[in-house]
Amino acid sequence: MKELLARLKIKILKWLILFGVIVAVVVWPAIIFYPMGALLYKNDHPKDGADAIWLLMGGVEVRPQGAAKAHLAKVSDRIIFITPEMNAVEVQGLIPSEQSLTLNILKSYGVDDSKISVISDFGRVSSTAEEAVAMKKFLMSLSQKPARLVVVTSWPHSARAAWTIDKALTDSDIKIEMLPIDAIPYDKSNWWKTERGLLFVFEEYIKWARYLLKYAGRDIS
Repeated sequence: MKELLARLKIKILKWLILFGVIVAVVVWPAIIFYPMGALLYKNDHPKDGADAIWLLMGGVEVRPQGAAKAHLAKVSDRIIFITPEMNAVEVQGLIPSEQSLTLNILKSYGVDDSKISVISDFGRVSSTAEEAVAMKKFLMSLSQKPARLVVVTSWPHSARAAWTIDKALTDSDIKIEMLPIDAIPYDKSNWWKTERGLLFVFEEYIKWARYLLKYAGRDIS
């Protein structure tokens, strides 16, 4: 009888905890969702004078603008990015490619052509890991390597990007600093209030799980 009562108490406790979580999410969602967003966020608050701003591909509607604003704010006088993979519609020329859109957006913000470098010698990339490896190959090919790069990306992507880049560049002395775009248009304090924010953040957790399973414990190369 005592064992039965103990099991019943444990079961009741579990249901109470579950009920409490559901109530918390409904009544005060920030108590659950804000920490989830904060875990994805990394900001090194870089100072001016970096050797280059490294613009990560994807999020063409916000990331080039963030890189352009950082450039105009004197974070660095140069912006670099890796050529992204083209989808079937881009290949057919039915829509502009992400690369051309990125260049046009940067120029529309006043970034001069001479300040932009597109790295195309190491293939087109379709993931953060591929991007990090291609950038490593490019940096290692330089006779004079940069000392400091500032990485611009969407804020939910910033922590995983930093982890991935750090693993890819583990043998280099290049300092990497993250400069996330804080509002895209949702931020850490309200991402769960929009469908787009929910999709982006939960998708990022899925990607984190995949990257940890695939790359934890070994270099990315």
